[in-house]
Amino acid sequence: MDVFKNLVFKSTKRFLSLIGLVIGCLTLIVVVNVLPLRPAQAAPASVGVAPASQNAFEFIGRVDQNDLDFSGVGYLTYIRDLSNAQIYSNPLNPSEDTARFTYVATATLTSRAILTDVFVIDSQGLITFYFTQTPPNRDFANAASFASGTPIATASSARAKSTSLTRSCRHSSRRSPAP
Repeated sequence: MDVFKNLVFKSTKRFLSLIGLVIGCLTLIVVVNVLPLRPAQAAPASVGVAPASQNAFEFIGRVDQNDLDFSGVGYLTYIRDLSNAQIYSNPLNPSEDTARFTYVATATLTSRAILTDVFVIDSQGLITFYFTQTPPNRDFANAASFASGTPIATASSARAKSTSLTRSCRHSSRRSPAP
């Protein structure tokens, strides 16, 4: 009698396993043949977006003023979620010549206030960011060299504010002593 129970139990267990395998195979066949397969759509990549109080990006640049007009060029030195190898073609030599992300900006002065040692400047303008996989040699004296590559973002401002301390300018400039 024990032999009979053992055979029934083993046979039932094998039978249920076989049924499970058949159901799994049928499900796979239905999914593959009936449902249309589409390539997975990757979510759009989002870089350079940071929570409040954290930098999304950092840059080095130069701004020149001619009367009421400003022109600026530079390159991005940090972009949140990107490594230095993605930002520079040679991450061991980060510079304007190896930067893959650059910008060119123009603006017009709309107002200026001088508060003791602080300049507060309002302007309206446009900034364009560029991406270049293989950066060319660039020169801050040649603004056009920063406009190479593919434009990847453009922003305009109805009003941009800049604040500058004159003390830092005094320390960096040399003046002749008064006679």
